[in-house]
Amino acid sequence: MSRLNRGAVSFCVILLICSASLYAQTSPVVVGVGGLAGNLIHPFVSRDAGLFQKYGVDARLVLFEGGTVLTQAAMSGEVKISIAAGTATIASRSQGADSIIVSSYMNTLDYSLVAAKGITHWQQLKGKRIAISRFGSSTDTAVRLVLEKLGFNPAKDVVIVQISAQPLRFQALTAGSVDATIIAPPFDVTAKRQGYPILVSMFEQGIPYPHGVIETTDRFIKEIHS
Repeated sequence: MSRLNRGAVSFCVILLICSASLYAQTSPVVVGVGGLAGNLIHPFVSRDAGLFQKYGVDARLVLFEGGTVLTQAAMSGEVKISIAAGTATIASRSQGADSIIVSSYMNTLDYSLVAAKGITHWQQLKGKRIAISRFGSSTDTAVRLVLEKLGFNPAKDVVIVQISAQPLRFQALTAGSVDATIIAPPFDVTAKRQGYPILVSMFEQGIPYPHGVIETTDRFIKEIHS
């Protein structure tokens, strides 16, 4: 089974729990998605394939600009199920929140580090500006992990800039506002076609990372079983 199909199936298994409960039968289930990226496409595949409707789940997909913003919405109770990287959930849980990961379908980073056209090697990134979505997000963590693996000190050797969603980061790169950014498929294909060099494939680095997870809260689990 492909990575995409595994994600779609695992996502539907979780929502089947909701369809068996009175909650799902009487209320829409708000599902937050942590951004526009290939590793987060699975709930949209499930929706477009009619799987939610097939199992009687009224899933309302809401797109967020980053996992940290999504985690805040989940903690407020507005979002019942989240699809994102697991770092924000782990961080909030360690600080006493009731967020919980119930399934994982991607266990390594699939980002690429793409640079301005004048930069051809990752060693040229020293002193340069690298764009992420938000501090504390998966893009922030991923950049720091890969820089450390390459021998950089992220706090001293580069300037990490908070810009927002992936399309805006790539726009900042093309405009010359930053020297590099982190992108996920299929934006890496777009970058290559436009002549922007891919300095590092993080997938090839094989860094262990909960990059695609299904999250909820202890509160919601109690709701659907009460």
